[in-house]
Amino acid sequence: MDFPHHPRYELKIVARHSALSVIRSMVMAHPAGFITAYPPRRVNNVYFDTFDLYSLQQHVSGVSQRSKIRFRWYGNSLKNVSGRLEIKNKRDRLSWKISAPINDTIDFETMSWQEIVTLIRRAVPPHLQVAFDLRSVPVFINFYLREYYVSPTYNVRITLDYAHKAYEQWSSTFPQLHTPLLLPATVIIELKAEDHQRYNLAEILNDFPLRPTRNSKYVNCVHPLIY
Repeated sequence: MDFPHHPRYELKIVARHSALSVIRSMVMAHPAGFITAYPPRRVNNVYFDTFDLYSLQQHVSGVSQRSKIRFRWYGNSLKNVSGRLEIKNKRDRLSWKISAPINDTIDFETMSWQEIVTLIRRAVPPHLQVAFDLRSVPVFINFYLREYYVSPTYNVRITLDYAHKAYEQWSSTFPQLHTPLLLPATVIIELKAEDHQRYNLAEILNDFPLRPTRNSKYVNCVHPLIY
């Protein structure tokens, strides 16, 4: 069974990794009263696309409504992995996901991409199979650490993503985890609120010294591969 997620409004801020401790202090000292919502953990993704990178073309062409497909799991393991296939849809700054669990385990150390794609396709509902069939080429794997904060008063969440690593898979028969892509050392700050509470984000930003900007981990990783 697939699970639609409530639409949420997202803002992103990019800062240098060297500012991580200062950013943490900013979040915890914010008047909105942010607290730790969840223990930090590693986020892992495989991003899928077409051979001609349709998702990238949507983004760089400025298409306001676009989507990405990824397999996501958490933790440090590459063996016996269970995760979710997610289609992340975006319209301007509003985003929502449709996802389905992949209960069969994946071993990224021994399985081929053909085996992984077949396993994922078999595990998801028919309409997600259709979407996955259209974009089932593994383009890259990425990992990063994520910290979670929430303001109970404003119903706004903040995540901090850093220590980002990514590995190109476009030309690999098996998962390739030996040669990382060259990526800038950054912290990506994401502010998130349910659509009907998005105006609370403006209140949060009034007391936050950094300004939002456009940023996409997908574009950051794929763009160097073709330009």
